[in-house]
Amino acid sequence: MKKQFLFFVLRSAVWSIILLTSVVTYATNPPITNNMINLSEGITQYGIQDQASEMVVDGNTIHTIWIQFEYNNSVKLFYRRSTDLGETWEAPIELYDFLDQINYAGPESRRLAVDNGVVHICIPDYDYYNDGTGKLFYIRSTNGGASFEPKVELVNTGGGYNGFNRSYIKAANGKVAIAYNGKGSQNGTRLLYSYNGGNSFTETLISEESNNVTDLWFEGTQIIVLHDYTYYFYGLNTGRVWVSISNDNGYSFQTTKISILNDDDTERCWAPHDQHYAPKIAKSGNNIHIIFMQMIDNGASIRTPLYVRSTDNGASFRPAVDINNGTVGGTHIQTGQETIAAKGNYVYITYLQDNAKAWLVRSANNGGTLTTPVDVMTADTYYLTTVWWPILTCSPSDESGQTVYFGGGSTLLRKSTDGGESFSNSFYIAPILDADIKIPQLQIDHNEDFHWLVQGRWHYTYDYDIFYGNKKPQPNPGLVNKALSIETAYSPAVHELVIVPSSESLQFGNQISGEVWVKLLPGCASDINIFAKINGYDGALYQPSGFNLAFDYNNGGFWANSGIQTEQGQFINWSGGEVADNLWHHMAFTYDADDVPNNFKTYLDGLLVGEQTVT
Repeated sequence: MKKQFLFFVLRSAVWSIILLTSVVTYATNPPITNNMINLSEGITQYGIQDQASEMVVDGNTIHTIWIQFEYNNSVKLFYRRSTDLGETWEAPIELYDFLDQINYAGPESRRLAVDNGVVHICIPDYDYYNDGTGKLFYIRSTNGGASFEPKVELVNTGGGYNGFNRSYIKAANGKVAIAYNGKGSQNGTRLLYSYNGGNSFTETLISEESNNVTDLWFEGTQIIVLHDYTYYFYGLNTGRVWVSISNDNGYSFQTTKISILNDDDTERCWAPHDQHYAPKIAKSGNNIHIIFMQMIDNGASIRTPLYVRSTDNGASFRPAVDINNGTVGGTHIQTGQETIAAKGNYVYITYLQDNAKAWLVRSANNGGTLTTPVDVMTADTYYLTTVWWPILTCSPSDESGQTVYFGGGSTLLRKSTDGGESFSNSFYIAPILDADIKIPQLQIDHNEDFHWLVQGRWHYTYDYDIFYGNKKPQPNPGLVNKALSIETAYSPAVHELVIVPSSESLQFGNQISGEVWVKLLPGCASDINIFAKINGYDGALYQPSGFNLAFDYNNGGFWANSGIQTEQGQFINWSGGEVADNLWHHMAFTYDADDVPNNFKTYLDGLLVGEQTVT
């Protein structure tokens, strides 16, 4: 079945004025870190959430969208861009106000696609008060996101209280593909295809058996749609998975069932997303790779990830392979966070235990042989053993596919240059957000620089906002002195940090000296912990959990002090060294367990300002 839609877009000065005046701003949430920019600027009120963020880097332009739940129960889609790879950001633009405020603003859909400066956005929605009509809208920008054309309704379900559950959009080489699953007059899995950059679309029915679209892959010539049928009755009662491929611009599809039977002849396979989008399809050359899940025992909730591949560009698929194969107990595998990436001859698959431990399976011969699962968090990340929302991204500059990045919810990124055999160069872009960051998006640009988009908040009593951060190569050392500039604009309780992970070189025994140069700028009005070693809990000035150098604020001045914790307890040098100016000061402490009495000393500008005997 094939339909064709042709619509003409009204372009006039009137529409330009409307779009320009639709730019909105809100009160800025308290700053979390100087390393990240609050793009959504949510209202500082609990329950006003921003979510379902997406990001595409196209040349030097970063395109982002997100959905904002506002205090009056309205749900809106926003767009914001940077034309200089994240250095500066233009004001956000409100693109759409959802009719359905509950079901159609979820994070599983892919609403944003960008192709050579043209921005394409697809929005599924549901109009309950119009006979329960599901609608699919399309919005386009032909000037790189500077302004947008008015929305166009592509299809609807004809009423009868039938809706769309989600949609996926991709664009490449001047063409656009949209996969969705509808009901009513639009029943079944369907594809909307545009050969002219979104000016018109044709529609093809792919399957009437499935009731979910779970992923879409599109490069401009081939279309791959992953879809499933799920029926829940006391758990997953029935689950089937198909992959459909078109090599003729979506005119026709070849559909292959890739799910398998359990030993008891039940069929319980599906391709879920766990409150976020995780790619389930990867392709390299003529090799297509797919990851999905199998429920082995419905009553005991025993599940495992399955891997399927095609070596002939989708003409046929090999039988599904259990990549976990008992490595992790079946009841301990998280569903919906499994994801896959491929390039050259290399395939990378990661899946998650329900305790957030990430496992990696890889192949160096396009899936011909697979390694046994290994814990991605190796010995050099013992300070972080778990991570949510894992990400796999192949390097855009390494055509061999041996360079791959592994990321996760804490804006952690690890790099492998040997096909995933080992990982190094671990870093966080915002370690202070470890407990309150989720659902990260990672993009690597043509310069091999990293761009993060995350849903985060600075404190559990506040709303989630959308934050952007990047990591670029640092400048070479020069002759000009530099210092870390630390600024807290909202609250003295919010601290900017540089964190050095623990290592053997920092495990001090009987002797230690620590020193800093510091300048306290006007406006500081609270106790400040400058330099510290933390053993689990940061007790700051009053309860040192390792050692620290700090300033105690009292009577308009800052008083230097230091603390240390030994096996015998916590000790603090409350000194008489006052700083009440805007100048640089040298601060230090020394400790020698064998040099008693007064073996713990504090210095300010070379003068001894505090000492005591510490056991």
